[in-house]
Amino acid sequence: MSAFHQNTAARQFQLEVEGHLCTIDYDIEGERIFLAHAVVPPALRNRGLAAQMTEQTLQWVEAQGLKAVPLCSYIVAYIHRHPGWQRVVAPR
Repeated sequence: MSAFHQNTAARQFQLEVEGHLCTIDYDIEGERIFLAHAVVPPALRNRGLAAQMTEQTLQWVEAQGLKAVPLCSYIVAYIHRHPGWQRVVAPR
């Protein structure tokens, strides 16, 4: 079973799966959230967990009324594949 949550002390969104931790590092500055780095441990790769975690992170960003600045290449690609999420991306 997986549990997605925000760890404000670590500045991470975390998804715990089978005793492993998947993460998205972030920093919030004003009304923008910088999504810096997504990590899925090798034992959990190719199971769609990065997509699940990114989707939940973007849902959280939207619910908070923030604008995302994706810095991670995976998150940039995810938003490109799911253009509806452009609505939460900060203008450049």
